[in-house]
Amino acid sequence: MALGMVGASRLLHEGILKNILHSPMLFFDTTPIGRILNRFGKDVEAIDTTLPGSIRSMAMTVFNVIATIVVIVIATPLIALPFALLAALYFMVLDVEMLDCRLPSAVLTFVGAVIQAVMILSMPIYATPTIVFLLAPTIVFYYFILLHCGGPLRLLKQLKVA
Repeated sequence: MALGMVGASRLLHEGILKNILHSPMLFFDTTPIGRILNRFGKDVEAIDTTLPGSIRSMAMTVFNVIATIVVIVIATPLIALPFALLAALYFMVLDVEMLDCRLPSAVLTFVGAVIQAVMILSMPIYATPTIVFLLAPTIVFYYFILLHCGGPLRLLKQLKVA
């Protein structure tokens, strides 16, 4: 861990030094040398003093969470499936968040609507499994209408706008 801190401190110092050396002369005319030296000292001191404690705290928290999950799974093995599903859902949401800046808003709105629909429909199914017999034909009918009537309506709206 100490070598990592030294490396982080060196990278920060090299980056600051490179930026200072490539600064125009006007920067040195307007900025006192004491302020520049204080900036170097404070940044390196912050990395040397606060970063190790923060990383140690984060590592302890991660190990505590992992130990808690392991103890829960050992005590009740059936809970491993929901943990696995939640982990998969978490990483899928991370992927969707990563795509946030790359996809147009219409696609993101669609993905959000699908996730919301799944959440809304899963609660009655979980509470009363017999409701599936009522929901399944409704969902099939809705998608039939959406596919066969929604497409031409969308094309008409595009023609109207043009």
